[in-house]
Amino acid sequence: MMDETFDNLWEEFVKKEFSSLKKRKYKHFDYPITFSKKVFSNYSLFRDLFTDKFKQAFKSKQIFDRGYYPFIHYIKYSPKFRNKKDGSRVKSFKKRHIYYSSHLDSIRLSWFALILGFCYEQKLSRSKFSNSVKAYRKFDDKLNNVDFAIEAFQEIATRENCVAVCLDISKFFDNIPHKKLKKKWLEVINYEFSQYDELPQNQYTAFKVMTNFHFVEKDVINDVFYYKNKFGSDNLKYCSHSDFRDFVIGTGMIQKNHLLEKQKGIPQGAPISAILSNIVMIDFDKSLFEKAEEVGGKYYRYSDDILLIINENDKEKVKSFVSERIEELGFKLNDKKERVVHFKKLNSKVKSFSSENKESRLQYLGLEFDGEDVFIRSSTLSRYHGKMKKGIKRAYSIFKGKNGKGDKIFKSKLHKLYTNSTSNNFIKYAHNIVNNETILNTNKAKNQISARYKKLNERIND
Repeated sequence: MMDETFDNLWEEFVKKEFSSLKKRKYKHFDYPITFSKKVFSNYSLFRDLFTDKFKQAFKSKQIFDRGYYPFIHYIKYSPKFRNKKDGSRVKSFKKRHIYYSSHLDSIRLSWFALILGFCYEQKLSRSKFSNSVKAYRKFDDKLNNVDFAIEAFQEIATRENCVAVCLDISKFFDNIPHKKLKKKWLEVINYEFSQYDELPQNQYTAFKVMTNFHFVEKDVINDVFYYKNKFGSDNLKYCSHSDFRDFVIGTGMIQKNHLLEKQKGIPQGAPISAILSNIVMIDFDKSLFEKAEEVGGKYYRYSDDILLIINENDKEKVKSFVSERIEELGFKLNDKKERVVHFKKLNSKVKSFSSENKESRLQYLGLEFDGEDVFIRSSTLSRYHGKMKKGIKRAYSIFKGKNGKGDKIFKSKLHKLYTNSTSNNFIKYAHNIVNNETILNTNKAKNQISARYKKLNERIND
C-alpha cells in the first residue's frame, strides 16, 4: 500500500476510533480500551494506541499475531405491525442474529473495513452503477435514507406510468458465499493497489475470522459467570484468561458457523460485515444496473432490499433476470416479501395500485408513496408510539412517584427524549423529511409528525 494513501487512511481511522472508544463500554472477553490512568491487563499495549509505534504495528503483522476472541451472539427482536383486511392490526417480531466482537478485535476489523471501504468507493466511482448502491456507504453530501427514498419517489413521479418492483434477498448475511467473497475482496484491493496475487496474511486471517467464525451465546456466558460478575469487583469483562480457557474453551461453549460446510455466511454486526456484503454484490449490482438501463428503468439496492422502477411490459422479464442472477450468486429471493406497485396517471394525478388493482402505496426505507404524497410508514410510527408510551409510564414512576424529582423535570426530560433529534432516532428521521428539498408533497408526513408531538403533549399532561 502506498505510504501516502496509508497515512491518509490512518488519520481517518484515528479520528473515527478515538470517538468510538468512548462508546465501546460493552462487556466482552477483554477490557474496553481506555486512556485512563487505571492500569488494566492490556493497558501497556494500548497506551500508545494512536502513536507511530501503533501505526507501525498495523503496517506489520505484530498486532495481528494475537488470536481473535469468539464473537458474542444474541437475537434482536424488532416489533412489526401488519394491517388486516378487517382494519385490525397484528403485531409480530422481526428476528435478527447479532454478533459483536471483542474490543481489540473491533479495532482490527474496523481497520480492514476502512481499507476495503476506500478501495470499494474508488472502484465504484469509476463505474456507472455507483448511484444504485445505497447502503453502508459514505456520501460526500451526507445523504440518508430519506434522501434515497425521495430520489426513488421522484423518479416514479417523473415517469408517471411505471411499475415499482420490490424484492428481498432471503437471509442475506447468512448466505454470503465464501469463495465469491474472497475473490471479490482480492479484486477490490487490487483495483486500487495492484500488487497482490493472494490476500495479504493479515487480511486472510480477518477473512477466516469472518467466514469460519466462532461465537458464544450471550445468555449462556451470562449464566456461567453470573455470580462472579454480580458479586465480584470486575464488571468490565466476563472473565480472566484462565477462566476463559477453563470454562469457555474447556466446556465446549464455543460454537462455529453452522453453515461452514456449505461455505457461506458471515456474522452480522461485526465492524467489517457491511462492507463485505457490498463487495460480494459488485457483479450482481453491475448486471442489474445494465439490465435496468437496457429497458429504460432504474435499479436500486439497499443491503438486501432491491427496488426496480421499470415499464409494465418489462416486469416479468426483469423479475426473471433478477432470479437467475441471484441464484447464480448463491442467494434466494424471499417470495413473501415481494411487492409490486403500479403507478398510473389518472385525471392529471398519479395514483398507485396493487396487482389486484386496489389502491396501494409503495413502501421504501421507512416511507410510503402513493404517486402524489409522501407518508411515514405506519409501522415506523407505531414503533415510535409504543416506545413513547412505555417511556412516559417509566418516567412517571421515577419523577412523580414517592421520591420523585418534580413535574417540571418530568416534562423537560420527556420532551428531550421524544422531540430532540440528538437523542431520538425517529425525530432525527422526521427532521430529515421536513428539511428535505423535494418537488414532492411531504405535507402528509409533516402532519403525521405534528400529530405525534400533539399526542406526546396530551400524554404528558394527563
